[in-house]
Amino acid sequence: MQNCMLSAGTLTTVLPCAAYETFSAFFFITYIWNMKIEFKTSPVHGLGVFATEKILKGEVIEKCPVLSLPINKGEVTSLLIDYRFNWPSGSEWEEQVVALGYASLYNHSSAPNAYWYSVYDERVFLFIAANDIEAGEEIFIYYGDENYWNDGRDRIEVK
Repeated sequence: MQNCMLSAGTLTTVLPCAAYETFSAFFFITYIWNMKIEFKTSPVHGLGVFATEKILKGEVIEKCPVLSLPINKGEVTSLLIDYRFNWPSGSEWEEQVVALGYASLYNHSSAPNAYWYSVYDERVFLFIAANDIEAGEEIFIYYGDENYWNDGRDRIEVK
């Protein structure tokens, strides 16, 4: 198998060429495309995504490629349970995926300041500012209703 070299700033790695296209998009997005976000410890839960400068309402925060997970629809599994997404977003999803970039680090809020949706033809999630987000502010998304929280997790009531 042939390897390809990928460089982004001072970071250089070697990947199998088959993975190069996906991961080159990931490195471009994370390290070059939008420098207005960072991840760090969240006062809410674990890690979170924070604005490093003001992000305007409607602005694309991040564009994240997705990779399929080996999970059958309807299968109950704890595989990457806190980091996976339904693809495409919404109630009529087809598969479980993990999104690259910072996608899996956004924390949940019932009053989010950002939202995400699928761009089917590009096989990416776009994360968009729902309102202006100030520098230093944590960026939250809405994970979903009871169907999300009860998909292989301990049953909880969502208010």
